[in-house]
Amino acid sequence: MEVQRELEEIRTMLNRPQVITNTVVITQERKLPDFYGFPKSTEDLLVEDWVEKMKSLLKILKVAPEDQAELVREHIKGLAADTIKYTLNRDSSVDEIYDTLLQVYGDKVAIGIRIRELYNCKQDERDSIRVYAYKLQHKLECILKRDPRRFNQPEELLKEQFILGLKDESLKRE
Repeated sequence: MEVQRELEEIRTMLNRPQVITNTVVITQERKLPDFYGFPKSTEDLLVEDWVEKMKSLLKILKVAPEDQAELVREHIKGLAADTIKYTLNRDSSVDEIYDTLLQVYGDKVAIGIRIRELYNCKQDERDSIRVYAYKLQHKLECILKRDPRRFNQPEELLKEQFILGLKDESLKRE
């Protein structure tokens, strides 16, 4: 009797219309980068890049404004952590933290020198055209981060400087 009842229940379940839902959940892990102060390798972010990345990730992750400073502090390590610890109050805003890091670890070279570096940038013998183009773009970006209105037409300037700095004269004419 018991077996028949169980068999009947199974038949009933099998005869029911089945609703199948397919849901695919893709989670995108966003790792917040740590900042240690002055870069020790080429893979370490410069403070300007780190601040920009943190602002972007905090916005994407929708971190509440009141929690942002604490989260940012958790990703400041080493010498940079000591800088924040001894120069700011514990209740400082995230913008105060960014400003302090930019003042201490930011680009200290005079903007005139950066402009001269841009104008003097030439393709080295061992540089491919692509590497030379990236070097030139990086130099322009450094200037524009500090003074976005420095050049009226930065794309044109970049194109002119690129052509002027090429080592192959035949490419300059094309």
